[in-house]
Amino acid sequence: MEFVVYRKGREVAVFQRRSDAERYVRSKTGFFGEPDAYYQIEQRGCYLTEAAVTYKGLADDCDELMTLRKFRDSYLALQDGGQEEIESYYKMAPQIVAKLEEHPNREEILESIWSELVLPCVSLIKVGENQACHQLYKTYTLELSQKVVQ
Repeated sequence: MEFVVYRKGREVAVFQRRSDAERYVRSKTGFFGEPDAYYQIEQRGCYLTEAAVTYKGLADDCDELMTLRKFRDSYLALQDGGQEEIESYYKMAPQIVAKLEEHPNREEILESIWSELVLPCVSLIKVGENQACHQLYKTYTLELSQKVVQ
């Protein structure tokens, strides 16, 4: 789970704990700071993080997640339509995470996300096959959404 801080509608920081996001906002507002109304905190769920941290017991900054985040920020975000795909992911991902919480095959699905998406994508990224990773991610995510959310 991530907590995103927005300032006047623009993302300015991301935290792993709500308390850290709130502390950040307090540091920017107050008597000598900006108005509280400038800031908003939004919870953002990520099924890739869910698979790594909750299911596999890894740290949030494990090599796999850091590799995927770097791919998102330095490759996907720079592609035509990439920013829109990232925004779409952050709209869809919390729904998937919420549905996974109550899904009877939760463990099986998280293992699938890990072994059929996370690990293959990381391997593709590490050998420079960014386009193949992107295609695998898009296909898998669409199928996962249809399987879990609908």
